[in-house]
Amino acid sequence: MRVFSILILLLMNWHLLAQNDEILNNYLDDVCECMTTTSVDEITNDTLLEYLECFHTPESDEEIEAIFGINIDSLAAANKDKNPYDLGYEQGDRMYTKIQPSLVRKCDAYYEMMKRSQKFMLDKLSESYDETSLDSISRLISLNPNSVRLITLRGAMLLGKKEYDLSILDMEKGLDDYRMRPVALFYIGWAYEQAGEYEFALEYFDQLVQETANGNLRRIGFTDIAAVKAAIIRREQN
Repeated sequence: MRVFSILILLLMNWHLLAQNDEILNNYLDDVCECMTTTSVDEITNDTLLEYLECFHTPESDEEIEAIFGINIDSLAAANKDKNPYDLGYEQGDRMYTKIQPSLVRKCDAYYEMMKRSQKFMLDKLSESYDETSLDSISRLISLNPNSVRLITLRGAMLLGKKEYDLSILDMEKGLDDYRMRPVALFYIGWAYEQAGEYEFALEYFDQLVQETANGNLRRIGFTDIAAVKAAIIRREQN
């Protein structure tokens, strides 16, 4: 509950943080220090949650309470009628989209962890589908040739099989569909990234982040991942 509470509070006051670079940098330094001392042997869903806890440290609690005069626990208490996960999910995702690129740029531990987590994500995608799954979805598409959902699902499968050009062709079918456009933008960027076409990857990742920030797209979990992937590419290009 406290993790999501701190995410909400930071988001609500992001404009104040942005006006005070010292406060923001102190917070990022605290997160980075925590991540530097958080060592795991392998990336799993559970170990990723250990890193998530670094966004909420005793130091950051004290900083935020001193800055805003709000106690983190009191925020959750004031919203006790709401599920803390539901309360914090979208707002936390918005905050992550803003601060994670900064951490990628300035924090070696976070950069290395995100590189490992991106590989973990790709490995999981590759393990999720086999040839039988791909054949099955292709047969369904032949019966429902206008199903954007099915076509983009096949595009995700093809990315896991490293068929990047075919994945992009399928995902492009989702660009004109409001519900599937954010997914399509992310996967097209991911396919270009894996193919080594980094400028094209940046174009699609940046477009997803910008269109979401403008309110033109529904927010999905991939938005903050796209922001991180773009930051990793830019760090490695410099």
